Amino acid sequence: MNVTGLHAGGNEFNAVAHNRAAQEEHIASAPDPSMTHGTAVLQPQQQQQQQSQAGDAGMSAQEARILRMQQQAREYEEVERQRHERRLQKQREKVERARQREENYKIELKNTARRMFWIGCAALPLMWGVMLLYFWKEFRDPEADQDIRKYCKLALACFVLFNLAWIAWYTVFVIYSDTKLAGMNISLYQTAFAPIKI
Repeated sequence: MNVTGLHAGGNEFNAVAHNRAAQEEHIASAPDPSMTHGTAVLQPQQQQQQQSQAGDAGMSAQEARILRMQQQAREYEEVERQRHERRLQKQREKVERARQREENYKIELKNTARRMFWIGCAALPLMWGVMLLYFWKEFRDPEADQDIRKYCKLALACFVLFNLAWIAWYTVFVIYSDTKLAGMNISLYQTAFAPIKI
């Protein structure tokens, strides 16, 4: 093999190598269709992700609104519950005051009946009759206060006995006015007063 042949073979090798390097540069500089397709695929994915983030933000705002509404509903329910409790408390206080007034009225009636009975015993027997008229409703009611009914029964018994005694006394002294019993009748005394001489 001579030197000329070696030189020609070297030039061919250099040309092939140069062409291969140029092709590689062309291939490297050319856009990769797979990469282009991947970028095109990534853009819709990013948009979808942004839309999902926007949807999450919208959902978060809606959830916050729902939470606020629930909180307002709970606060309104609490206010209504407190108002209802105050209304019930006022009703209970009103019922308690009415019951207290009724108890005081019953105690006052009992004290009045006792006082009227003992006033009748203190030489005022007509008070027993007034007492019976005043407490006639309680006297006829079996469910009334038993102390009042007891004083009414005693007043009735005493009033009847007093009237019987008075009628008997009046009848006897009217019938026997001309007898020795006339001296016991105070109403039949006739006193003659002599004038005073000066």
